[in-house]
Amino acid sequence: MKFLVDENIPHSLIAFFIEKNYEILDVKNSKYHQANDEELSDLSVKENYIIITFDKDFLGIKKKQKQLRCIILNLSTLDVDYLKSYLEILFKKHKNILEKNNFLIFCKRDELVVF
Repeated sequence: MKFLVDENIPHSLIAFFIEKNYEILDVKNSKYHQANDEELSDLSVKENYIIITFDKDFLGIKKKQKQLRCIILNLSTLDVDYLKSYLEILFKKHKNILEKNNFLIFCKRDELVVF
């Protein structure tokens, strides 16, 4: 899997993706660090990335960009160990969704909403 990791994701969580040998584009350390959300959305579709973000603005972008693949972490914690565990479970239990061409997963602590 390929992930476009938004600027709001902590570096320690980015390390998780690297440890798991996922291909990542770390927006904050790339030439896209000043790109707006719509530009990142377009890039993710063009390059087949799944966006990982805390930014709820991608809910609105999904309405316009039908091919968007995005995971929004709407969790009340920035505890990286919790986030790592949460993502590992998400990746295992919902692999079929992650393999689709278009989805938006809105992650809450006790609920997962898929668009």
